[in-house]
Amino acid sequence: MVPLRTRDLVASSVGAVRGRVTAIAATPEANGGVSTYVTLAVDEALFGPFAPGELVLRERGGQVGARQEWAFGNPTYRVGERVLVFLAVNPDGTLRTTGMAMGKFAVRDDFGGQRVRRDFGRDVLVLAPPGGRAGADKDDLPLAALRTAIRAAAGDAAAVAVALRPRPAMAGLRLEARAEFTLLQPASRWFEPDDGLPIGFRIDVTGDATLGKLISRTAVQAGFAAWSNLESSPLTLFDAGDDQPASFAGCPDANRVVFNDPFGELDDPRDCRGTLAIGGFCNTDETRVVGGARYKRIVTGKVTFNDGWSNCAVWTPCNLAEIATHELGHTLGLGHSADGTATMAAMAHFDGRCASIEPDDRAAIETVYPIPPPPTETPTATPSPPSTTTPTRTGTVTRTPTPTLSPTRTLSPSRTLTPTRTLSPTRSATPTRTGTATATPTATATPTASASATRTATASPSASRTASGTATGTATATASPTPSATAPPAPRSWLDLAVEAVRRALGAPPGQ
Repeated sequence: MVPLRTRDLVASSVGAVRGRVTAIAATPEANGGVSTYVTLAVDEALFGPFAPGELVLRERGGQVGARQEWAFGNPTYRVGERVLVFLAVNPDGTLRTTGMAMGKFAVRDDFGGQRVRRDFGRDVLVLAPPGGRAGADKDDLPLAALRTAIRAAAGDAAAVAVALRPRPAMAGLRLEARAEFTLLQPASRWFEPDDGLPIGFRIDVTGDATLGKLISRTAVQAGFAAWSNLESSPLTLFDAGDDQPASFAGCPDANRVVFNDPFGELDDPRDCRGTLAIGGFCNTDETRVVGGARYKRIVTGKVTFNDGWSNCAVWTPCNLAEIATHELGHTLGLGHSADGTATMAAMAHFDGRCASIEPDDRAAIETVYPIPPPPTETPTATPSPPSTTTPTRTGTVTRTPTPTLSPTRTLSPSRTLTPTRTLSPTRSATPTRTGTATATPTATATPTASASATRTATASPSASRTASGTATGTATATASPTPSATAPPAPRSWLDLAVEAVRRALGAPPGQ
């Protein structure tokens, strides 16, 4: 904001009063936002259709339960505080402070009489007025001097032509009493970047009335890029598409950038002084600790540019980009920097930097939005399957199946039995492992060592082990038995004859 002079405040207001804050209460709005009612006990009406008594302001923002809404640049009030306030009118006829923080003075006792002081707030970008410097326009002066200046300027003020509601009905509202109207918890941030998610803002399709759609949108997009192009932070802002003009007040899901103050929420500038733009956010009571600090979660970010600056030298594409970058920094939860060169400093530069950030801005965003640590992996132990040792008649073959191996034993029960023992095998081969191909060993006339460990005497059964899995390790044992020449039948002993007799008595087939 460019600070308004006393005569500008008078011209922008329907009146001014001096009094004491007696009550502050916040209420939720249907649009998801918050309004705060500030009750004043008026001791003196400086101009306008007011008189001593009670008067109520309805200010934008505040806190109800876990819901909080704030616009940087709002005036601050505390119960018991003595104030001098310039009054403007909301669209519904209720009163608010003119020019946000520019229209409220705190009254204090001092040697030689009372003094008044204007505080723009900790997160307001103050611009030097044409031909002067910011803060030099009587922000701290005797109450008597300000009273004289107000009454002199009010002599030319036009009569109020709108219906006022100096004491709105609040009986049906759900009100929460507060000790003060201020930003109660400034430590807030978005949680989306922690999960690698970008933050999108919808942009008013009408664009700035003076600079045009393309220039104004490009300025905002440049602000997005300034905060996003940091390798040391996961933060990413992007243009989420067109949006129709929307009110700054309220906390819907959509983040928004709006031009031309379409709902009259900002007072028009006077003589190129006043509010250029406002930025703010809505947060919830959900918290997260980052870098040792606890932050509330931002759920809505919003920026509204004022109208009425078309004939002012400060309203250029480059300066608009700097303003957009600064206000977007507030929607991210950043406050003002003590480094005068930073884009988030309390004083604007308008030095041709446009949408850019300085080392202090970069350090701030890296602190609030650091690269999240990689996820901690929890190893899962996979037990190795036991090895299976298959004995053979000519050696030992060891098979180690993979964990996904599902062996299936397929047996061929057909047996061709020969009741005579006529073979005398000569074992002259050593089993060897030949690779990963599945082998199906077959026993011929003489016993052959195989991975299936099929034992035969004079029979030739076929037994195979079939494995299914991602890999099958099979041992192939190759034997070359050499049968002897045909031998005469061996004589049968008494024991053979006795066994044969027992089998016949039991009804067992021969050879079993």
